[in-house]
Amino acid sequence: MTEGQVATLVGKSIGYISQHLSLLQSDDILVQSVQNGNINFSVARELMRCKDKDEAVRLQEQVERSGATTELVKSWVTESNRETDSIQQGSPVKLANLPPEAPSIPMYPCGICHDPINVPEIKILRLCPDCHFTFLTEISKSRSGISQESP
Repeated sequence: MTEGQVATLVGKSIGYISQHLSLLQSDDILVQSVQNGNINFSVARELMRCKDKDEAVRLQEQVERSGATTELVKSWVTESNRETDSIQQGSPVKLANLPPEAPSIPMYPCGICHDPINVPEIKILRLCPDCHFTFLTEISKSRSGISQESP
């Protein structure tokens, strides 16, 4: 049967049928989570949008523990996809100490020390603007030799 025929048969829209069929073709763990009632279809649909499959699994586990809303999951996935795109579009850095005939290793600069990092080893830390500022300030202080206890 076509999606249109199924939609007519069950009295739902073609989009509804298409989205549900997409879920059935996604990760078995995600399908099982919906079937068990651990997450709802709307959350699963947002998780299916996640470009990084490991991140999607991590987010799914977080949703199952916390009961996050669809809107919150949507924002998580959007941010994850933005970061994934940023990493993939970043210009690889060629390490200077490699011989010229060595192949270029995809690298991305650390956001704090600017040392090159092998792309698969990048760790993502999500912070609000205030915590981000505090985090960078404290790192800067520790690198300058200023004690955290000094007034």
